[in-house]
Amino acid sequence: MAKKKVEELTIEEKLQNALIPEKDQPYKIPQNWCWVKIMNIGEVVTGSTPNTKEKSYFGGNVPFIKPADIDQGRYIIFSKDTLSEEGKNVSRPVPKGSTCICCIGTIGKCGYLMVDAVTNQQINTIIPYKIVNSLFVYYYCISDYFQCTIINNSYATTIFIIKKSKMSSLPFPLPPLAEQERIANKLDNYISKLDEAKEKLEKVVDTYEFRKSVILHKAFTGQLTKNWRKENKFELDDDIKKKAITKDSMLPDEYLYEIPENWRWVRLGNIGEIVTGSTPNTKDKSYFGGNVPFIKPAELDQEENIISSTETLTEKGKNISRPVRKGSTCICCIGTIGKCGYLRVEAVTNQQINTVIPYDFLDDLFVYYYCCSKFFKKVIRTSKLPFPLPPIEEQKEIVKILDSFLTKEKQVKEIAEKEIERVEELRENLLTRAFGGILGTNNPNEENSIELLKTVL
Repeated sequence: MAKKKVEELTIEEKLQNALIPEKDQPYKIPQNWCWVKIMNIGEVVTGSTPNTKEKSYFGGNVPFIKPADIDQGRYIIFSKDTLSEEGKNVSRPVPKGSTCICCIGTIGKCGYLMVDAVTNQQINTIIPYKIVNSLFVYYYCISDYFQCTIINNSYATTIFIIKKSKMSSLPFPLPPLAEQERIANKLDNYISKLDEAKEKLEKVVDTYEFRKSVILHKAFTGQLTKNWRKENKFELDDDIKKKAITKDSMLPDEYLYEIPENWRWVRLGNIGEIVTGSTPNTKDKSYFGGNVPFIKPAELDQEENIISSTETLTEKGKNISRPVRKGSTCICCIGTIGKCGYLRVEAVTNQQINTVIPYDFLDDLFVYYYCCSKFFKKVIRTSKLPFPLPPIEEQKEIVKILDSFLTKEKQVKEIAEKEIERVEELRENLLTRAFGGILGTNNPNEENSIELLKTVL
């Protein structure tokens, strides 16, 4: 028996299926634009991985894109792993000009292919039809609106996933083709400049720790105060030598570097009391909730300005613990070993923290800054922690210089971080205006994009 012929839909019926009903349209767009489903502006392809046991599939010249490769953003031109032509032929290749979107894990991460490639199964790729500008598609996919939409339409098991069918049905604002090209060109120009500015600002932020480590190295090798010593002749007091330099304080040479003649290498334990914190019995509620800061490793993120804590103790809780005075240096001894903070208030710490309470012949901040140095982080796991001890006058000079330098450096870093936020806001504002049709490029006299849509239905 012959099969019944399936009736072909009329153009009006096809349009009805492709267009997003007015009640479901996300926001208002110009009258000569229309809201469609992604499946109507491009083919959505989910990637795959060739059989990993077949070595002949791998190691050729075909980029094999995984989520980490999408970090290249606007310019995906290479990949960590590659396929051979044979591997490509058993996969689902996608052409350059396509937009890759992570559909498993880091949902919504996007990249634009500058080369033909293959992607793995964690990526859905939109291969644009002739009715859309490929860069217009990419820029829409990195907009906040699309990013929120894709996350809201995902589901989670152990990780977040968005199905291909769900992604294909998401809304897409379709302008006339000429308008798409104007928008894409404008975005490409402006966003490239914003990205360049952001990259420079990020470099300032990222190199802060390096600049800090350099000045600390100079401080604790005596280079920072080399000229100061020529004009200021100070030696360690005999009384201090007796307290800090003992037979027990001698250190193996392999731990040490060269220091000025008027400095001495001693042990950390010889320049201050080292106290390991403790936690009061958590079953006794009367120990908790008072005004005494209870410092845990997370509080050390306040660095040289620890003034508060998430959890607190009462005076009763403090009295059965091991309180430490302000001006002490807290050092994480379990977990993130070596993480440091400087107490601006009297406090109690938990058992994950060792605290150095400096003796009176030490400048408190000198101890803290030394514990922040790369050298200290390197030797912290040794049994006899070395400490370079200058005269107290030089300690104070070093602290004065470090305070000034690091305060300025931190201010520069904070300004850069705020500017990065501003660049992100400008970028998103630009994308919002672009895909709302208010970028100033739209020509209302151009033919309605519905006519463009009809050419692919």
